[in-house]
Amino acid sequence: MIQIAVCDDEKYYRDKIRELAAQFLEKRQLPYTVTVYPSGEDFLAGEENLVKYDIVFLDISMKDIDGIETAMRIRSFHSGTCIVFVTAFPDYVLDGYKADAVRYLMKDSLGTEMEECMAAVLERMELRQVAFPFTGGVRDRPYTHPPRHLPYSAGRPALPPLWDREPAVPTAGAQSFMSFPPVTF
Repeated sequence: MIQIAVCDDEKYYRDKIRELAAQFLEKRQLPYTVTVYPSGEDFLAGEENLVKYDIVFLDISMKDIDGIETAMRIRSFHSGTCIVFVTAFPDYVLDGYKADAVRYLMKDSLGTEMEECMAAVLERMELRQVAFPFTGGVRDRPYTHPPRHLPYSAGRPALPPLWDREPAVPTAGAQSFMSFPPVTF
């Protein structure tokens, strides 16, 4: 399930972004939820929001806490969230790079830019999948799990939750049924 947040102080654009993202995902038969927030304060009021969403659309120009500050707070807790800035002002493009935004969309061209933006977001989401290859027993397949479902410790992924997968069965005479490739630093 793709979790999406839309944070914009203008209802028209909250609805437009939600509608365009929904059309894109429904066309591809991908499950999703979209939650809308009228301000950066409302988004940040729920601390779980900092790590809950796969995609966050942020208006840059909002009262009190703007989209850039909201994005930086998201980044301070979770680097895997795909952030898309949506604004009517091109002046803030360079600030968007500081927050590692996937895209910077102009409000007057949402209809034409959203499809390419969502495709880029989905591509980035696929790239962040974590694969834990192991061999042995009757299985030889990678264990893939999106990072937001991994337990976190001090803002960093801890061990993968292998308890939700059926364990590999060792073959006769095997001393170990799980092996990981060597890690190099």
